[in-house]
Amino acid sequence: MTGVRRRVAAALARWRLRRLFGRIAAHPGYTLVDSLAARADRWHDRIAFASPSGGPHAGRIAWGALFAASQRVTRWAGQQGLGRGARVGLMTPDPAATAILALGLMRAGIVPVLYDSPAAGPELAAAIDRTAPALLVVGADAAAGFEAAVSDLTHFCPVWRLGPDPGNYPSLDEALAALSDRPLTPRDLPRLSIDDPAIVLAGADGAILTASTFSHGALRAGIEGAALTASATGTAWQSDAGGRETGGSGTDRAGPAAPLRLLGSLAAMVSGATLAGDASPGVPALGPTVVRIAGEFAARRPT
Repeated sequence: MTGVRRRVAAALARWRLRRLFGRIAAHPGYTLVDSLAARADRWHDRIAFASPSGGPHAGRIAWGALFAASQRVTRWAGQQGLGRGARVGLMTPDPAATAILALGLMRAGIVPVLYDSPAAGPELAAAIDRTAPALLVVGADAAAGFEAAVSDLTHFCPVWRLGPDPGNYPSLDEALAALSDRPLTPRDLPRLSIDDPAIVLAGADGAILTASTFSHGALRAGIEGAALTASATGTAWQSDAGGRETGGSGTDRAGPAAPLRLLGSLAAMVSGATLAGDASPGVPALGPTVVRIAGEFAARRPT
């Protein structure tokens, strides 16, 4: 009977994914950012990320605040003269900060590049050279890896630093704090399609290739499809005594803002979970699921 139930569950999951793929393809102007913005309107006060007090990133942020903060990133990107399709490398300290930055950039039509930031030295330098970002945002927790890579870089670009002590780099925190909270209007934003590039994943993190680019449609399919999978299997997330998320299966990877961690975190959020923990924990099972489903969607799209 267990085998029958598994086959039925697998067939139901495939049917749900086909329906999701069909909905996304039928509305090419409705991207992942639009989908998450609709959730932010509906779940305005629901906590998206929470960190235990006493941790390095203590505090909590609700869906509404997440999008309010991301809109400042959109404005900042415009001030930097970043055009649609430009790449911005992110090596930031925790999933919440990375989500705010990535969403703000994607709203402006800019493509965030997520690096396997635990890597350092020549490996990280090679990833930066290969993806050639217009600028980099480096968090305090990832600064050591970045500094170790600087001497090996052939691609040079402006660097912004998150955190109270930006060192030799301009402070992104201060720049964002100085921006207006005026709501973004359609005039402020480009018209994006599900076929436009949304994000680049660079590094050697699990299932990720050397440098994988996902469109807005594929990224939405991966994140919402993984959320459907999590809901169907009854996966739950909770923090243990150390503030680490538990749930799903697989092994977690240490290090700040590894690409799979952010994708898994977004999928868990979309499934209705509240992400709790400090900079290192993530959702180990969902990240590879996001990548797999995004790849399935991309393979079905006509070229």
